[in-house]
Amino acid sequence: MRGMRSFREWKAVTISRLLELERKYSGNARALETIDEIITRLEYAKARDLAGVLSLFHHGSKVVPELLDLVPLAEEVERWLRSRGED
Repeated sequence: MRGMRSFREWKAVTISRLLELERKYSGNARALETIDEIITRLEYAKARDLAGVLSLFHHGSKVVPELLDLVPLAEEVERWLRSRGED
């Protein structure tokens, strides 16, 4: 997942992909719980909350390995944090 211009764009695309993962893991209660927790946190997150949200991706990747594919690049995160007006 590369080239996201803003935190909001990344968040929207990521939630969409998480919903796709919910369908893929529909028979796995632990995976669904993990994905739901991330979606809930992400829906209300602002750029400044990203560290906490990304820790959920890291821990959740033990159950749903594809979560790591959704993590933004460090350069993108740095840019988002600099332009905080977009929270």
